[in-house]
Amino acid sequence: MGEATLRKHALVQWHAENAPLVQTFEPPGGWPFSVNLTFLSSRPALARVLANSFWMIHQPQPRWATAHRAVGTLRLFHRFLNYRSQTQPDVQTAQDLSADLLKEFAVWLMARRGLKRRSAAGLFAACCYFLRKSRRLYPKEFAEVFSIPRNLFAGSDNDRTESRALTQSDFRKLLAAARADIQRIREIYQPGDVPTGAKHLIPFMVVIAARTGINAQALYGLDRDCLSPHEFDDNLFYCTWDKPRAGKQQKQLHRADHRNQMGVVELIQFLRQFTEPLAAGASRPECTKLFLYLCRIPHHVKSRLVSPGTQGTWVPRHFREFLDRHGLPRCTLASIRPTAATQLYLD
Repeated sequence: MGEATLRKHALVQWHAENAPLVQTFEPPGGWPFSVNLTFLSSRPALARVLANSFWMIHQPQPRWATAHRAVGTLRLFHRFLNYRSQTQPDVQTAQDLSADLLKEFAVWLMARRGLKRRSAAGLFAACCYFLRKSRRLYPKEFAEVFSIPRNLFAGSDNDRTESRALTQSDFRKLLAAARADIQRIREIYQPGDVPTGAKHLIPFMVVIAARTGINAQALYGLDRDCLSPHEFDDNLFYCTWDKPRAGKQQKQLHRADHRNQMGVVELIQFLRQFTEPLAAGASRPECTKLFLYLCRIPHHVKSRLVSPGTQGTWVPRHFREFLDRHGLPRCTLASIRPTAATQLYLD
Protein backbone atom coordinates (compact mmCIF):
# COMPACT_ATOMS: atom_id res chain seq x y z
CA MET A 1 0.00 0.00 0.00
CA GLY A 2 1.45 3.34 -1.07
CA GLU A 3 2.27 6.23 1.25
CA ALA A 4 -0.14 8.52 -0.63
CA THR A 5 -3.03 6.12 -0.08
CA LEU A 6 -2.19 5.81 3.61
CA ARG A 7 -2.13 9.57 4.06
CA LYS A 8 -5.35 10.01 2.09
CA HIS A 9 -7.20 7.78 4.51
CA ALA A 10 -5.30 8.91 7.64
CA LEU A 11 -3.84 5.43 8.11
CA VAL A 12 -0.13 6.26 8.39
CA GLN A 13 -0.10 5.85 12.17
CA TRP A 14 -1.52 2.30 11.99
CA HIS A 15 0.90 1.25 9.27
CA ALA A 16 3.95 2.70 10.97
CA GLU A 17 3.50 1.74 14.59
CA ASN A 18 1.61 -0.48 16.97
CA ALA A 19 -2.06 0.41 17.17
CA PRO A 20 -3.82 0.37 20.55
CA LEU A 21 -5.93 -2.67 21.32
CA VAL A 22 -8.89 -0.51 22.42
CA GLN A 23 -10.43 2.18 20.23
CA THR A 24 -13.52 4.37 20.52
CA PHE A 25 -15.51 5.31 17.42
CA GLU A 26 -18.19 7.95 17.00
CA PRO A 27 -20.32 7.12 13.95
CA PRO A 28 -22.38 10.01 12.55
CA GLY A 29 -25.86 10.06 14.02
CA GLY A 30 -25.12 7.21 16.43
CA TRP A 31 -23.80 6.53 19.92
CA PRO A 32 -20.03 6.27 20.51
CA PHE A 33 -18.83 2.70 21.00
CA SER A 34 -15.57 1.02 21.93
CA VAL A 35 -13.87 -1.92 20.26
CA ASN A 36 -11.71 -4.07 22.53
CA LEU A 37 -9.08 -6.38 21.06
CA THR A 38 -7.08 -6.98 24.25
CA PHE A 39 -7.81 -10.72 24.03
CA LEU A 40 -5.15 -10.79 21.26
CA SER A 41 -2.42 -9.55 23.63
CA SER A 42 -1.25 -13.06 24.55
CA ARG A 43 0.37 -13.22 21.09
CA PRO A 44 2.00 -9.76 20.74
CA ALA A 45 3.51 -10.19 17.27
CA LEU A 46 0.32 -11.59 15.79
CA ALA A 47 -1.75 -9.04 17.69
CA ARG A 48 0.18 -6.18 16.11
CA VAL A 49 -0.67 -7.35 12.59
CA LEU A 50 -4.30 -8.26 13.30
CA ALA A 51 -5.09 -5.16 15.38
CA ASN A 52 -3.45 -2.76 12.95
CA SER A 53 -5.29 -4.44 10.09
CA PHE A 54 -8.57 -4.18 11.98
CA TRP A 55 -8.28 -0.40 12.48
CA MET A 56 -7.22 0.13 8.87
CA ILE A 57 -10.06 -1.96 7.48
CA HIS A 58 -12.72 -0.33 9.65
CA GLN A 59 -11.58 3.30 9.50
CA PRO A 60 -12.80 5.97 9.69
CA GLN A 61 -16.38 5.45 10.93
CA PRO A 62 -17.48 1.80 11.04
CA ARG A 63 -20.99 0.65 11.87
CA TRP A 64 -21.28 -0.93 15.33
CA ALA A 65 -22.76 -4.16 13.98
CA THR A 66 -20.01 -4.57 11.38
CA ALA A 67 -17.21 -3.98 13.89
CA HIS A 68 -18.90 -6.25 16.44
CA ARG A 69 -19.12 -9.15 13.97
CA ALA A 70 -15.46 -8.72 13.01
CA VAL A 71 -14.42 -8.75 16.68
CA GLY A 72 -16.49 -11.89 17.25
CA THR A 73 -14.77 -13.62 14.35
CA LEU A 74 -11.30 -12.70 15.64
CA ARG A 75 -12.24 -13.84 19.16
CA LEU A 76 -13.36 -17.21 17.80
CA PHE A 77 -10.13 -17.60 15.83
CA HIS A 78 -8.17 -16.72 18.99
CA ARG A 79 -10.00 -19.46 20.92
CA PHE A 80 -9.14 -21.95 18.19
CA LEU A 81 -5.46 -21.02 18.46
CA ASN A 82 -5.63 -21.51 22.24
CA TYR A 83 -7.21 -24.93 21.77
CA ARG A 84 -4.65 -25.93 19.16
CA SER A 85 -1.72 -24.81 21.34
CA GLN A 86 -2.57 -27.56 23.86
CA THR A 87 -1.25 -30.25 21.51
CA GLN A 88 0.82 -28.38 18.89
CA PRO A 89 3.32 -25.50 18.82
CA ASP A 90 1.57 -22.20 19.40
CA VAL A 91 1.05 -19.63 16.64
CA GLN A 92 2.86 -16.45 17.65
CA THR A 93 3.28 -14.56 14.37
CA ALA A 94 1.50 -14.19 11.05
CA GLN A 95 4.36 -16.20 9.52
CA ASP A 96 3.00 -19.25 11.39
CA LEU A 97 -0.38 -19.08 9.64
CA SER A 98 -0.95 -21.56 6.83
CA ALA A 99 -3.66 -23.11 4.68
CA ASP A 100 -3.47 -26.33 6.72
CA LEU A 101 -4.04 -24.39 9.93
CA LEU A 102 -7.15 -22.78 8.43
CA LYS A 103 -8.41 -26.22 7.43
CA GLU A 104 -8.01 -27.27 11.06
CA PHE A 105 -10.00 -24.16 12.03
CA ALA A 106 -12.83 -25.22 9.71
CA VAL A 107 -12.95 -28.68 11.30
CA TRP A 108 -12.81 -27.16 14.81
CA LEU A 109 -15.83 -24.95 14.10
CA MET A 110 -18.01 -27.97 13.45
CA ALA A 111 -16.41 -30.66 15.62
CA ARG A 112 -15.64 -28.61 18.75
CA ARG A 113 -17.93 -25.60 18.55
CA GLY A 114 -20.82 -27.74 17.33
CA LEU A 115 -21.86 -25.31 14.59
CA LYS A 116 -24.09 -26.30 11.72
CA ARG A 117 -22.35 -26.50 8.36
CA ARG A 118 -23.92 -23.31 7.07
CA SER A 119 -23.00 -21.31 10.22
CA ALA A 120 -19.44 -22.67 10.18
CA ALA A 121 -19.10 -21.71 6.52
CA GLY A 122 -20.16 -18.12 7.25
CA LEU A 123 -17.72 -17.69 10.13
CA PHE A 124 -14.89 -19.35 8.21
CA ALA A 125 -15.49 -17.06 5.23
CA ALA A 126 -15.46 -13.99 7.48
CA CYS A 127 -12.15 -15.06 9.05
CA CYS A 128 -10.58 -15.75 5.66
CA TYR A 129 -11.79 -12.39 4.36
CA PHE A 130 -10.08 -10.64 7.28
CA LEU A 131 -6.82 -12.58 6.85
CA ARG A 132 -6.84 -11.90 3.11
CA LYS A 133 -7.16 -8.17 3.82
CA SER A 134 -4.40 -8.36 6.45
CA ARG A 135 -2.05 -10.02 4.01
CA ARG A 136 -2.63 -7.27 1.46
CA LEU A 137 -1.85 -4.64 4.09
CA TYR A 138 1.17 -6.46 5.56
CA PRO A 139 2.51 -8.82 2.85
CA LYS A 140 5.96 -9.11 4.49
CA GLU A 141 4.45 -10.36 7.76
CA PHE A 142 2.96 -13.46 6.15
CA ALA A 143 4.79 -16.46 4.71
CA GLU A 144 5.19 -16.37 0.94
CA VAL A 145 3.42 -19.72 0.62
CA PHE A 146 0.43 -18.62 2.73
CA SER A 147 -2.87 -19.13 0.93
CA ILE A 148 -6.57 -19.29 1.76
CA PRO A 149 -8.12 -22.76 1.23
CA ARG A 150 -11.19 -22.74 -0.99
CA ASN A 151 -14.37 -24.82 -1.31
CA LEU A 152 -14.13 -26.34 2.18
CA PHE A 153 -17.88 -25.83 2.56
CA ALA A 154 -18.90 -26.19 -1.08
CA GLY A 155 -22.66 -26.02 -1.54
CA SER A 156 -23.36 -24.82 2.01
CA ASP A 157 -25.43 -21.90 0.66
CA ASN A 158 -28.03 -24.42 -0.45
CA ASP A 159 -28.20 -26.20 2.92
CA ARG A 160 -31.72 -26.12 4.29
CA THR A 161 -31.98 -24.24 7.57
CA GLU A 162 -33.56 -26.26 10.35
CA SER A 163 -36.87 -25.02 11.68
CA ARG A 164 -36.53 -22.66 14.65
CA ALA A 165 -40.16 -23.12 15.70
CA LEU A 166 -40.88 -23.85 19.36
CA THR A 167 -42.91 -26.78 20.57
CA GLN A 168 -46.52 -25.92 21.31
CA SER A 169 -45.90 -26.55 25.02
CA ASP A 170 -42.93 -24.17 25.17
CA PHE A 171 -44.83 -21.61 23.10
CA ARG A 172 -47.76 -21.61 25.54
CA LYS A 173 -45.39 -21.24 28.51
CA LEU A 174 -43.63 -18.32 26.80
CA LEU A 175 -46.91 -16.51 26.15
CA ALA A 176 -48.16 -17.18 29.68
CA ALA A 177 -44.98 -15.69 31.18
CA ALA A 178 -45.19 -12.63 28.92
CA ARG A 179 -48.87 -12.05 29.72
CA ALA A 180 -48.18 -12.33 33.45
CA ASP A 181 -45.43 -9.69 33.20
CA ILE A 182 -47.68 -7.40 31.15
CA GLN A 183 -50.44 -7.72 33.72
CA ARG A 184 -48.07 -6.74 36.55
CA ILE A 185 -46.71 -3.77 34.57
CA ARG A 186 -50.20 -2.47 33.83
CA GLU A 187 -51.39 -2.92 37.42
CA ILE A 188 -48.59 -0.77 38.91
CA TYR A 189 -48.53 1.77 36.08
CA GLN A 190 -49.20 5.39 37.03
CA PRO A 191 -49.55 8.26 34.52
CA GLY A 192 -46.10 9.70 33.88
CA ASP A 193 -44.26 6.40 34.49
CA VAL A 194 -41.79 5.32 31.80
CA PRO A 195 -39.95 2.06 31.05
CA THR A 196 -36.68 1.99 32.98
CA GLY A 197 -35.36 -1.28 31.63
CA ALA A 198 -35.72 -3.76 28.81
CA LYS A 199 -37.76 -5.99 31.13
CA HIS A 200 -40.62 -3.51 30.70
CA LEU A 201 -40.65 -3.99 26.91
CA ILE A 202 -39.71 -7.63 26.25
CA PRO A 203 -43.11 -9.09 27.34
CA PHE A 204 -44.95 -6.75 24.96
CA MET A 205 -42.60 -7.75 22.14
CA VAL A 206 -43.32 -11.43 22.75
CA VAL A 207 -47.12 -11.12 22.63
CA ILE A 208 -47.17 -8.70 19.69
CA ALA A 209 -44.80 -10.97 17.74
CA ALA A 210 -46.97 -14.00 18.51
CA ARG A 211 -50.19 -12.28 17.40
CA THR A 212 -48.82 -10.70 14.22
CA GLY A 213 -46.07 -13.05 13.02
CA ILE A 214 -43.85 -10.00 12.54
CA ASN A 215 -40.13 -10.70 12.14
CA ALA A 216 -37.73 -9.51 14.83
CA GLN A 217 -36.11 -6.62 12.97
CA ALA A 218 -39.45 -5.18 11.88
CA LEU A 219 -40.70 -5.57 15.48
CA TYR A 220 -37.80 -3.53 16.85
CA GLY A 221 -38.54 -0.72 14.41
CA LEU A 222 -42.30 -0.43 14.92
CA ASP A 223 -43.37 3.20 14.65
CA ARG A 224 -45.56 4.97 17.15
CA ASP A 225 -48.16 5.58 14.46
CA CYS A 226 -48.27 1.94 13.32
CA LEU A 227 -52.00 1.75 14.23
CA SER A 228 -54.59 3.37 12.00
CA PRO A 229 -58.40 3.10 12.27
CA HIS A 230 -60.49 1.09 9.84
CA GLU A 231 -62.55 3.01 7.33
CA PHE A 232 -65.93 1.77 8.61
CA ASP A 233 -65.62 -0.31 11.81
CA ASP A 234 -64.53 1.58 14.95
CA ASN A 235 -63.38 -1.68 16.57
CA LEU A 236 -60.96 -2.55 13.77
CA PHE A 237 -57.45 -1.14 13.30
CA TYR A 238 -54.71 -1.62 10.76
CA CYS A 239 -51.26 -2.43 12.11
CA THR A 240 -48.60 -1.44 9.57
CA TRP A 241 -44.86 -2.03 9.62
CA ASP A 242 -41.94 -1.78 7.21
CA LYS A 243 -40.35 -4.81 5.57
CA PRO A 244 -36.87 -3.50 4.62
CA ARG A 245 -35.70 -6.57 2.71
CA ALA A 246 -38.85 -6.69 0.59
CA GLY A 247 -38.92 -2.91 0.21
CA LYS A 248 -42.59 -2.66 1.11
CA GLN A 249 -45.00 -2.46 4.02
CA GLN A 250 -47.10 -5.12 5.72
CA LYS A 251 -50.63 -4.20 6.81
CA GLN A 252 -52.71 -6.42 9.11
CA LEU A 253 -56.23 -5.96 10.41
CA HIS A 254 -56.79 -6.43 14.17
CA ARG A 255 -59.92 -6.15 16.27
CA ALA A 256 -59.87 -4.30 19.57
CA ASP A 257 -60.01 -6.74 22.49
CA HIS A 258 -61.72 -4.68 25.19
CA ARG A 259 -62.38 -7.65 27.46
CA ASN A 260 -58.90 -9.04 28.30
CA GLN A 261 -56.77 -6.13 27.01
CA MET A 262 -54.17 -8.49 25.50
CA GLY A 263 -54.80 -7.82 21.84
CA VAL A 264 -52.37 -6.10 19.49
CA VAL A 265 -54.41 -2.89 19.52
CA GLU A 266 -54.55 -2.58 23.31
CA LEU A 267 -50.87 -3.45 23.80
CA ILE A 268 -49.67 -0.90 21.24
CA GLN A 269 -51.98 1.79 22.64
CA PHE A 270 -50.66 1.15 26.16
CA LEU A 271 -47.04 1.22 24.96
CA ARG A 272 -47.64 4.58 23.29
CA GLN A 273 -48.96 5.96 26.58
CA PHE A 274 -46.18 4.29 28.59
CA THR A 275 -43.37 5.72 26.43
CA GLU A 276 -44.94 9.08 25.50
CA PRO A 277 -42.82 11.11 28.00
CA LEU A 278 -39.66 9.62 26.47
CA ALA A 279 -40.74 10.22 22.89
CA ALA A 280 -41.75 13.82 23.66
CA GLY A 281 -38.20 14.68 24.73
CA ALA A 282 -36.34 12.61 22.12
CA SER A 283 -34.98 13.59 18.73
CA ARG A 284 -35.36 11.68 15.47
CA PRO A 285 -35.37 8.80 14.82
CA GLU A 286 -36.00 7.71 18.43
CA CYS A 287 -39.03 9.97 18.85
CA THR A 288 -40.85 8.04 16.10
CA LYS A 289 -40.29 4.56 17.61
CA LEU A 290 -42.76 2.62 19.73
CA PHE A 291 -40.25 0.76 21.91
CA LEU A 292 -38.24 3.14 24.12
CA TYR A 293 -36.74 2.89 27.59
CA LEU A 294 -34.33 4.70 29.88
CA CYS A 295 -31.03 2.91 30.44
CA ARG A 296 -28.97 3.69 33.53
CA ILE A 297 -25.33 4.30 32.61
CA PRO A 298 -22.94 2.66 35.15
CA HIS A 299 -21.13 5.15 37.40
CA HIS A 300 -23.20 8.05 35.98
CA VAL A 301 -26.09 9.97 37.48
CA LYS A 302 -27.84 10.44 34.14
CA SER A 303 -29.63 7.81 32.07
CA ARG A 304 -29.77 7.55 28.28
CA LEU A 305 -32.62 6.76 25.95
CA VAL A 306 -32.49 3.40 24.19
CA SER A 307 -34.58 2.22 21.24
CA PRO A 308 -34.30 -1.23 19.65
CA GLY A 309 -35.31 0.41 16.39
CA THR A 310 -31.89 2.09 16.26
CA GLN A 311 -29.93 -0.15 18.67
CA GLY A 312 -31.55 -3.57 18.36
CA THR A 313 -28.47 -5.51 19.46
CA TRP A 314 -29.47 -5.28 23.14
CA VAL A 315 -32.65 -7.32 22.63
CA PRO A 316 -31.18 -10.87 22.45
CA ARG A 317 -29.31 -10.47 25.75
CA HIS A 318 -32.34 -9.13 27.62
CA PHE A 319 -34.61 -11.70 26.02
CA ARG A 320 -32.34 -14.44 27.43
CA GLU A 321 -32.66 -12.80 30.85
CA PHE A 322 -36.45 -12.91 30.47
CA LEU A 323 -36.29 -16.63 29.63
CA ASP A 324 -33.97 -17.38 32.56
CA ARG A 325 -36.14 -15.42 34.96
CA HIS A 326 -39.17 -17.55 34.07
CA GLY A 327 -37.29 -20.85 33.73
CA LEU A 328 -38.07 -21.14 30.03
CA PRO A 329 -35.95 -23.04 27.45
CA ARG A 330 -33.52 -21.02 25.34
CA CYS A 331 -34.88 -19.56 22.11
CA THR A 332 -34.91 -16.22 20.30
CA LEU A 333 -37.58 -13.72 19.31
CA ALA A 334 -37.08 -14.96 15.76
CA SER A 335 -38.41 -18.35 16.89
CA ILE A 336 -41.82 -16.86 17.59
CA ARG A 337 -42.64 -16.12 13.95
CA PRO A 338 -42.52 -19.72 12.61
CA THR A 339 -44.22 -20.96 15.78
CA ALA A 340 -47.05 -18.43 15.42
CA ALA A 341 -47.46 -19.39 11.75
CA THR A 342 -47.72 -23.06 12.72
CA GLN A 343 -50.27 -22.25 15.42
CA LEU A 344 -52.41 -20.19 13.02
CA TYR A 345 -52.33 -23.06 10.53
CA LEU A 346 -53.41 -25.59 13.18
CA ASP A 347 -56.20 -23.27 14.38
